[in-house]
Amino acid sequence: MAATTYRSHNQDEQTIHILSKAFRRNKRMRSLIVKGKSRTGHSLHAILRYCYFMVKKWNGLYISADRQAYLLYYQKSRFYFSLRDLIHYGYLAFSVIGLKNLIPIFQREKEVKRRRAWQQEFRGDTDYLYIWILAQNQSQRRNIGSLLEAKNHILQRSYELQIPLYMET
Repeated sequence: MAATTYRSHNQDEQTIHILSKAFRRNKRMRSLIVKGKSRTGHSLHAILRYCYFMVKKWNGLYISADRQAYLLYYQKSRFYFSLRDLIHYGYLAFSVIGLKNLIPIFQREKEVKRRRAWQQEFRGDTDYLYIWILAQNQSQRRNIGSLLEAKNHILQRSYELQIPLYMET
């Protein structure tokens, strides 16, 4: 994280709110959500809250110095699910994503895992950094300095750990 290592509940909520606004028009994120305009904002907020707190526990949250760019990532070797995480994931699956959206999501995840396994075998990678979310405050979308700062952070982490960087779009 850029300036501080401790974040208050209010700072967490502010970050989740900015992430939600950044992804409001994202077709991929919207495809995950049960259809219905009244629920879209709440559902998107719930998904991004889950992502945020998962990477936060893995120390994979980077916020630019000007607090305009947000990078959520994790290191594969630190990735784990607690019982609480599984319960939260189940809530998202049934209440936010919906049963009919789960099959395409699981199919996509299966394909991503297959390709990632092939790439790891081909390259000989045993660990990697995975960029889960990169977002910018929508009011600053013409200013790329914050995004460049986030990019430099993740490239530096990859270099320090001597592990590759993965991301899917």
